[in-house]
Amino acid sequence: MRDRAAVVMWCKKEKKVLLLHRIKHGRSYYVVPGGGVEDGESFQQAAVRELFEEVGVDIQEDALHPLCYHEDENGRNWYYYAICDALLDTRVGGPEAQRASADNIYEPLWIAVDDVSNIDLWPDYMRHEIAKHCIAKNDRTERVELTTMCLIEKDDMILLQDRHKDSWSGYALPGGHVEPGESIVAAVRREIKEETGLEIEDPQLIGVKQFPIEQGRYIVFLFKASKFTGTLISSDEGHMEWFCRTDIGGLKTVSDFADLMAVFDRPELNEFQYTIDPDGRWIIHLL
Repeated sequence: MRDRAAVVMWCKKEKKVLLLHRIKHGRSYYVVPGGGVEDGESFQQAAVRELFEEVGVDIQEDALHPLCYHEDENGRNWYYYAICDALLDTRVGGPEAQRASADNIYEPLWIAVDDVSNIDLWPDYMRHEIAKHCIAKNDRTERVELTTMCLIEKDDMILLQDRHKDSWSGYALPGGHVEPGESIVAAVRREIKEETGLEIEDPQLIGVKQFPIEQGRYIVFLFKASKFTGTLISSDEGHMEWFCRTDIGGLKTVSDFADLMAVFDRPELNEFQYTIDPDGRWIIHLL
């Protein structure tokens, strides 16, 4: 059976979400617009196509933001995306329009976000996802922790820290929290000085890493530096050591190290994002 892609489209101003109202065999229920991924399609391409076919909304792939992932009882992978836009006129199109009849109704409707918990929405877990994404975001204030991380290069070598923390052990890039009132650049310079003894010059912002925390998000600003002075030291955070890039594959690095390095090494990538699927699994998205 084919994997599926779907899109939660919501209007911040009106606090409404676009759903397909289905009436089939006498049952009235709602679904998020979406459908099967065709051969050769990415999940994003399928989401864009299905949204246009089902409700007549034409968007670009870069308007999609990962929302959640779910594997259903048939082993199909469901990827849900979110977009935010003004209220738009919608229409049923594609295969749904051809299948529609008096006993098989497809009707796109803008539903108040506060009413989603009271309707028959399939799959049921999407009530929680819509509430988490839309209701919580009616208030733009959220808890945010700001941190930095820096890739320090010397010829074909990079500086790694053998971290001691049980919760996140292995070789990783050095960095740490931004202090209250401190600039992001000042924070990365201070943290590198404290953890490595080196004073970096002209740190370049490469991208960001982020993951959800309770009532907010944890953001890591990713820097790269190739100019520095000072003598290398280690700290309580972990032992510092230079490694050739060709040797890194044999090291015990932190679990997401390879994906993180892709953001540093591939110019088209700007962000490393974690989302959590309904089963509690952490999913990596490189954007």
